[in-house]
Amino acid sequence: MVRAGAAVIADEVFLNGGKSQERFSAVLGGLPAIWVGVHCDLDAAELREIDRGDRIRGQARHQADLVHDGVCYDLMVNTTHIPPDQCATIIIEWMISIDSSLSSG
Repeated sequence: MVRAGAAVIADEVFLNGGKSQERFSAVLGGLPAIWVGVHCDLDAAELREIDRGDRIRGQARHQADLVHDGVCYDLMVNTTHIPPDQCATIIIEWMISIDSSLSSG
């Protein structure tokens, strides 16, 4: 789909940190990618885990650092106090600024 020109967003949890990112990057086979790290304070993540009701208790705590270990990001957002739509706006604005700087450079 991407090679045909479609813009794709992949939402992935890297349970093996940087090694998972390396495998994912290899699958992309040279396609351009923007790596966005999504962080959340542990207390808020644990409350969300409980509120969702479909999560295994303790999963947020177990994965909090594990999923980011060794991962290289182009941009990071923190959803602790920023709603998802605002985080999306931050990402879009960052992508536009990068595209503008590449075009003018």
